[in-house]
Formats: sequence, structure tokens, C-alpha cells
Amino acid sequence: MCEVMPEKMVFVVETDREALQGMIVYFIFHTPKKNDFTVGPKVTCSAGEITLTKESVEEVLEKNHRDFPMDYSGVLCDCNLLSVVLEPKSELEQRIFRLREFYPDNAACLEGLFKNCTNRTKGFRRDIKLPVTEKVIRIVIT
Repeated sequence: MCEVMPEKMVFVVETDREALQGMIVYFIFHTPKKNDFTVGPKVTCSAGEITLTKESVEEVLEKNHRDFPMDYSGVLCDCNLLSVVLEPKSELEQRIFRLREFYPDNAACLEGLFKNCTNRTKGFRRDIKLPVTEKVIRIVIT
């Protein structure tokens, strides 16, 4: 049995001084097979936290397999890298625009989150090698 991640992981998004509430975050699971898997958008709570469960990640992967069988073939065990991505507001606006044509429900969801988000003008990305055993991962934005 492959253990790429623990059953539950908590990501804490913070600066060197404070937890960052209301940040829209995407998690990209990279696989050598066809396309990578994106989990999100997720939003940090008042403590700057987002919880990902292994079960919820596997559900996203299975949905991608079902909805787009020609585009996705990997499974969680195949993934070798996890990218934690905080896009700047300008990129989130562009994402909403791109989603509107083919995925209007996804665009509406992101647009609702965007109205209250605290993402900044500068993006941030942290790559984490898989497998990972830590249950709490701190994402410190400088």
C-alpha cells in the first residue's frame, strides 16, 4: 500500500508575524502520468489553516478520472510532488474569466470566494516532495 500523505494534513499559511485568514489556496498534486491534479480553491480560516484529508484528495482524483478519462490517468500513489499555490488577485481574476465559458459553476464559486479573499498582489508557491509524513505543514510567506 502506498502512503503519499497522512490521512489528514493541516496547512498553516502565515507570515513571520501572523496567520493569514481568507487566502485562496490551490494544491497541485504532480504525477508523471498525463495531467496533474488540482485540489481547490480552498480558503484559510481565521487561524490561517486549511485541512486536507486523504479521502477528499482521492475524491477529486476520482472525479477527474470520471469526468475527463482521456486527460487523467494517475492515482494518488503516483504523485511525487505537491505544490501549494497562492495566486495574486490578478491571476485569480483571470482564472474566473477563463472558467466562465466552460465551467460557469466553478467560476461562480471562485468569484464568491474572491470577493472576500485576502490574496495579495504577489503570488507564492511552495513545492513539497512526496511522500510527506508531517501532519502540520507551515507555509510561511515572506
